[in-house]
Amino acid sequence: MKNKGYGFVYRDSLPKGDFTEKTIDIKDINWAVTGSYNDIADNHCACVCAVNASKLLKTCVPDGEKLSAAQNDERSFFTDAHRIIKNGPVVFLAAKMNRIFRSLGVLLKCRGAGGKKGLIAELENDRPVALLLSCALFDWHWVLCIGIRSYEDGSEYLNIIDNWNNRSDRYLPVKKRFTWMRALRFEKKL
Repeated sequence: MKNKGYGFVYRDSLPKGDFTEKTIDIKDINWAVTGSYNDIADNHCACVCAVNASKLLKTCVPDGEKLSAAQNDERSFFTDAHRIIKNGPVVFLAAKMNRIFRSLGVLLKCRGAGGKKGLIAELENDRPVALLLSCALFDWHWVLCIGIRSYEDGSEYLNIIDNWNNRSDRYLPVKKRFTWMRALRFEKKL
């Protein structure tokens, strides 16, 4: 199941040449992976993406300590989030993420990020973007975008957390016509 049809590549397989890159500063995050929860969930990349977004967001929001406290026991946090998100495929994740944030008392709101300009704006403000990818009609996968690399030749690659590996050195080539189905951003709730 890993990488089937999505085209993910590791950093060392990226093109050589001059590039610019914007990546959210991440340090020592032990990313959740789907394989850790196969015994209690199926098609659960949306839920793992929510857990990983929360891990990253806890460092960049004013009330992030509430997210941090909720994640002291990651399995428990996943189980609570899974009660809301359920098994996939999950297309509509924003409202479910908002319910998780509300249950924790976190002043965050998840909503559509729009297209590429919206995605880049979020990354420039050090905020991750959850992306729903599709490699076939009913073959979808949620990932967390943490950066973008742009080459002089115009090619671009999104730096992602793929939710299958505990690594942050995976990239997704940006295609000319279509790369993601949905993009979700996280903003401070007023």
